[in-house]
Amino acid sequence: MTVPGRVVPGTDPVDALTADGGIVSIRSVTAADRSAVTALYEQASAASLHLRFFAQPSAATLSAEVSRLCRPESAHHVNVLAYEGDELVGVASAERFGDRPRSEFALLVADRHHGRGIGTLLLEHLAARCRRYGITELSGEVLPGNVGMLRVARDLSSQARHRFDRGVVDVTLQISNDGSTAAVVDERDRTAERASLRALLSPSSVAVVGAGHQIGGVGRETLQSLLDYGFTGPLYAVNGHGDAVGSVPGYRSLRDLPGPAELLVIVVPAEQVAGVLADGAAVGARAAVVLSAGFGEAGPDGRKRQAELVRRPAPTASAWWARTASGCTTPTRGSGSPRASPRRFRPAARWRLLLSPARWPSPCWSTRPALALGCPPWCRSATRPM
Repeated sequence: MTVPGRVVPGTDPVDALTADGGIVSIRSVTAADRSAVTALYEQASAASLHLRFFAQPSAATLSAEVSRLCRPESAHHVNVLAYEGDELVGVASAERFGDRPRSEFALLVADRHHGRGIGTLLLEHLAARCRRYGITELSGEVLPGNVGMLRVARDLSSQARHRFDRGVVDVTLQISNDGSTAAVVDERDRTAERASLRALLSPSSVAVVGAGHQIGGVGRETLQSLLDYGFTGPLYAVNGHGDAVGSVPGYRSLRDLPGPAELLVIVVPAEQVAGVLADGAAVGARAAVVLSAGFGEAGPDGRKRQAELVRRPAPTASAWWARTASGCTTPTRGSGSPRASPRRFRPAARWRLLLSPARWPSPCWSTRPALALGCPPWCRSATRPM
C-alpha cells in the first residue's frame, strides 16, 4: 500500500484506444488544465450537468467542482483526464472516505464524445491509480435515467453491484485484480484494436500522395493495384500539379480533396513525408502507409529521419503504418499485464519494425502470416497465394 499523501510517480501519460479505434491520452489532472476543465463543464449540455449533479449547477458550484478536480493527486484524491489531440474529452475523479479502502467516483465526458468508451477508459485508469493507494472499492450515486453511466459501471467490472434506494441507484465497483475483470478488459481491448485497423485493412476511401504519370512508378502502380483489386470507394491522386492519373482525379494537396480519405498511401521524398502526415491528420485520415525510401535503410541521417517520423503525434489517426526500403513498420499494441494496470496502447509515437524481403510490390509480404491478417487492397500481392 502506498503511504497516504504521497503521489504515485511514473504513470503519466498513457495512450489508449477508444471503442471506435481513436486514440486518447490519459493522465492526471494538473493546475494547468483548469481552463480546459472549466470549458468542458461550461460546454456540457443541461442534460449532462443534471445527470452529473442531480440538478442544474450554479456558476459557484461549477467553479468549486473545477477547483476540486485540479487539486494535486494524493491518497485521498485521485483524478484522471483524457485528451484527444488538443481537445479535453473527459475527466474522472475519486474522493476517499477517510482512511478506508473505499472512494466515491465522479465522471464527465464531453457530449459529442458519448458512446466511444471514453468513460469506461477513464474509470479503468482511475481504478488502477486507486489500487496503488490501497483503494479496493469505488462507489457512486447515479440517477436511474443515466443509462450510459450504469453501462460504464457494468463494463468496468464483473463485480459491479447496483442498489436502488430513494430514487437513486447506488453503484459499487470492486476494483481488485481478478481473472474475470481481466477478461472484460481484454475483450474491450480486442474490440478497439479491430476498429483501429479497419481503416488500414478495409478503408472506405484512399488517397495516394505522390502518384504521377510515370509508367512503373510506385505511386501510379499503387493506384493501378487499387483499381485492379476492384476498390469501389473514393480514390484520389495527389501530386504537385493536381493532375488526374488515368481515370483517378488529381489534387495538389490533401486539404483540397472533396471528401475525407481514410487511408493515405504516401510516395513522396522522405523529407516531405512529415508534412503529408500533418495534412492527413488535419483532414481526418485514420491510417497511412509510407512507401518512401530514405529512412532506416539510408544510414544515420535516414535513421534519424525515421525516428522523428514515428514520434510525430497523430491526433486523429488510429494506426499509422509505414514502409521503407528495409521493411514494414507497425505500431506495437498492448504492453504489461492487464491484471496490474489498464492495457497501454502504444500509438504512432512508438513503432516496431517487421522486415519484408521485397521492396516492391509486396509491402506486407512477410507480415501477413505473422499477423494473421489478409493483405490490404493497396498491396499488389493481395491476390497472390502465400
